[in-house]
Amino acid sequence: MGLGGCAADKDGGIHPMTLCSADPCPATVTVAIVGGKCVPTTSPRKLDIPAGNKNDIVWTITTPGWRFQNPKGIEFKHGHGGGFSSGGGGGSNVFRYHNNHSVTGPHDYNVNVTNGNLSCTEDPTIVNH
Repeated sequence: MGLGGCAADKDGGIHPMTLCSADPCPATVTVAIVGGKCVPTTSPRKLDIPAGNKNDIVWTITTPGWRFQNPKGIEFKHGHGGGFSSGGGGGSNVFRYHNNHSVTGPHDYNVNVTNGNLSCTEDPTIVNH
């Protein structure tokens, strides 16, 4: 995995894209409490997948006590995750999707986490080339 460039965020911010051709492509999620609200951060925020990479993507929450919401810990926003098939993980700290790589372009998704008392969401992106 290595840096692939930069991309504009939906809110206009610039975030580096991380190139991943590994199997699986790893992503980590950390959760902070800010002003009584939870704030998840996914790394990488922009995951750049080269053409032909049909490997899994695995997200791991590294903050103790937090889990992916069940059943939609990872939830694609548009096209219902066309080109991805779920391996699941809701209710645990690891979530897996298989990237069939049948649909190119950006895939916006939500990372939904909970600790049983608080729940929150972040919206990173996967880009299939």
